[in-house]
Amino acid sequence: MKSDTRDHIQEKRYDQLKQTLDEWMKCCILIVITGSVGVGKSSFINNMLGLPDEDCRNAETGIGDTTQKPKLYSDPCNGKMLFLDVPGFGSLTNECDEKYLKEIHAAEADFFLIFYGTTISKKEIWLIEKLQEMKKKFALVRTRADDFKNMKKKSVEEWINEAKTKCHNDLQKNNIANVKVFIISNIDPDIGEFHNLFTFMGESMSDVQRSAILHYTKVFTDEIIEGKKKQLLSRTWLIAGAMTLNSSFPLPLLKMIVHDPLLKKEVQLYRETFGLEDDVLEHIPKESIEKLDISMSPHVKGIASAFRLIGMVSTATALILGPPSVVFLDGLIEPVVTVTQYVVYVKDLRGIVKQLAAVAKRARNRHLNHLINE
Repeated sequence: MKSDTRDHIQEKRYDQLKQTLDEWMKCCILIVITGSVGVGKSSFINNMLGLPDEDCRNAETGIGDTTQKPKLYSDPCNGKMLFLDVPGFGSLTNECDEKYLKEIHAAEADFFLIFYGTTISKKEIWLIEKLQEMKKKFALVRTRADDFKNMKKKSVEEWINEAKTKCHNDLQKNNIANVKVFIISNIDPDIGEFHNLFTFMGESMSDVQRSAILHYTKVFTDEIIEGKKKQLLSRTWLIAGAMTLNSSFPLPLLKMIVHDPLLKKEVQLYRETFGLEDDVLEHIPKESIEKLDISMSPHVKGIASAFRLIGMVSTATALILGPPSVVFLDGLIEPVVTVTQYVVYVKDLRGIVKQLAAVAKRARNRHLNHLINE
């Protein structure tokens, strides 16, 4: 009876841990992308979702207003991160009225990104005022931060500061304050303020939404990779606890934890978070990924051997002294085994996360070098 009660408690704790771990997978995020015509809205969406321009699932890119009506794009993994690509101002017949706000799902949206060109238009001013009235989270975004390369004797920081100052001056002329402005590049996310924009978006959302958007985004800068790593590392303590609870130890303690499906699922989640699918890994030097086969690390191998030894001892004790002695023996051994197992899981999971983060940075650097040499 006591054993059944303990198993029930363990099962309940396991379910609670799994629910906490998977909560972010169930939340939807709706981000509305709107603003001027031909300023990089669709390219931004494609970058966030990791879709090349030629992919049939992507947002159409090109010169002029390629978006004629609001269109929804979702994360290819599970469709929980949604981007509503709204036509450029002037394409919808009801811009600058309340019906327009309904057409762009203003009430339901979690975040707004208003893309603009060199100046802020009256229609963008109207939308900003409406969003502030509704207390919606939003930011102004200007792309083509890489244009600074065409400016003689100007650094990227100088070019960005000038562009942001001009934008804030335009806003002040219309008595608008407290608006976040970010200058980014759709070609190279390291140029400009993409990381700052991404951080602001996360800070404007709930903890669960922040976890989701950090997992789903397919734009990789060093800072974002570090953010992904930090998030996954904070998760290892919980997943290790869930994996430990999931490993029951009936006599003779022969449960092989190294084949735990939860472990394999977790590692796959890490790979998805860092964008390390098979087609990406094919282009990474072999020495960088040879340690990725972690289905049975040295630490796990060692603890598994210990479990097998304990199992043999328990079986032998049962044969010699009878079942009651084994119950007593397990009462002494099991707490030690459980704690040891938990520590091993945490150590291995954290090592896996750090290793994959390093590979992700190598993959990103290779991609940037490819773009530079094209």
